[in-house]
Amino acid sequence: MLGYPDNTNAEKEGLKIGHGLAFAMRDRHGVVGMCHPGTTLGFRANICLFPEEKKAFFYSINTDSETADYEQFNEIFINHLSIKKAQQTQASDKVMDTSTLEGLYLPAPNNMAEFEWLDLMFNFKWLTQQDNQLVMKSLQKKDRVLIPLSTSLLSATDRTQASHAIITDEKNDIYISNGLSTYKKQSLLIIVAYWFSMILGLLGLTYITLIGTLRILINKLAKNKAVFWPYLNLLALSIPIFLYSRQSFLNFGELNAASLLLTVISGLLTFNLLLSSFFSLRKKQKNNWHKWDISALLMYFQFCLVLFYWGVLPVIFWQ
Repeated sequence: MLGYPDNTNAEKEGLKIGHGLAFAMRDRHGVVGMCHPGTTLGFRANICLFPEEKKAFFYSINTDSETADYEQFNEIFINHLSIKKAQQTQASDKVMDTSTLEGLYLPAPNNMAEFEWLDLMFNFKWLTQQDNQLVMKSLQKKDRVLIPLSTSLLSATDRTQASHAIITDEKNDIYISNGLSTYKKQSLLIIVAYWFSMILGLLGLTYITLIGTLRILINKLAKNKAVFWPYLNLLALSIPIFLYSRQSFLNFGELNAASLLLTVISGLLTFNLLLSSFFSLRKKQKNNWHKWDISALLMYFQFCLVLFYWGVLPVIFWQ
């Protein structure tokens, strides 16, 4: 039971890979085994068991490279142990209509609540139909082709078993799961709205940073109070950044001067933007520069409200 999924929605649809109690059934390099990977900053590890053959391997690596292909280690061990190849699962006579599955899919739920907004923005999937097959696209990985095996199961072209299950709940909402993570079909307008908000916010941030710096150089920042306090607030973020650079990454999640200052300063940012926008809008005489300042403040303020809603602001690392 440590490795076999039981009574999950994906397992009920016939998917035999995915999370067990401690291990997960994984289909890699033509074999199926019980595996549990582990990563942290600077280290990677993996353990895989093959109970029927009474074989296993474990490795730990004190390197965390962004470009290395760590999957090669799994392949080397699998070949060295001569693990028996899994039998290829064949499609049944009746398969699903893939046209109904096209669209945007968002994590439901994501793996860690702290990264919910990041997963929403950068970890979505997009399914398109191609010759009665599905192509799964994402920002982080290469496109994958999924072949229908039955009315609820699909298999990626590099897998021997069913790799994904289609789940429909009582509200007729559609989910796709690989046994490790699940995505729910959503309206495209959701991601468009959030990306539009982020782009506007980053434009406002860029404007405040560049114009604030320019006005410091010409000694006119204090006279242009629209961006004065937000700009100083952004400069103040350099203090906790400096303090973090002076401590070990092992202290990253502790309550200390760096983390406390980061929380306070990032929390004040939204408040500063609100007050600056309010008093700037009340000003009767507005030249073109003043109007640009107000626009940038409002653009950045709405983005900060979105981040506040998702729990990103204020930045709290000790929880």
